[in-house]
Amino acid sequence: MLGGSTSFSTYVVDTQRALLAGAPEVALLYAAGTMAAAVAAAWAGIRFTRVLTRMPPDDVPVPLAAGPESEGSEGPGGPA
Repeated sequence: MLGGSTSFSTYVVDTQRALLAGAPEVALLYAAGTMAAAVAAAWAGIRFTRVLTRMPPDDVPVPLAAGPESEGSEGPGGPA
């Protein structure tokens, strides 16, 4: 987690300070903007990692690898 706790506590403190300073609009914008940026960064990290590892997107079916245990069997519903 390396610094996640301190980053989150800073986020909360900054939001609280804006509220106490009488700037609820700034606090709301800061809180919502930080959350949106965090979600966007997570999404970008997932996509970037998939590009680097050549992993298909979620909507592309991943073929099952045929191992030695699956030779000669047709799977569910097939000849046994």
